[in-house]
Amino acid sequence: MPKLEVDNEAATRLAQNPEYHRRTKHIKIRHFFVREMVTEGEIDIHRVPTEHQVADIMTKPIHKPRLISLCNKMGLGTQNR
Repeated sequence: MPKLEVDNEAATRLAQNPEYHRRTKHIKIRHFFVREMVTEGEIDIHRVPTEHQVADIMTKPIHKPRLISLCNKMGLGTQNR
């Protein structure tokens, strides 16, 4: 089963809780794809601390030491240049 690692606690709770809430009424049904996949057991969602979020390499500017660490976690095998 694929595992989705998320560093946002609110997103994790929203994906795992199939109930309708007043605070989520603005979210359109088409955005609940992940919630449906979690409910159906198609994917598993886990909370990870921000410092371990490998996807940050694609979404944020990061300093060189963290860049090297994340590249290594992705299996890119960078050297400390």
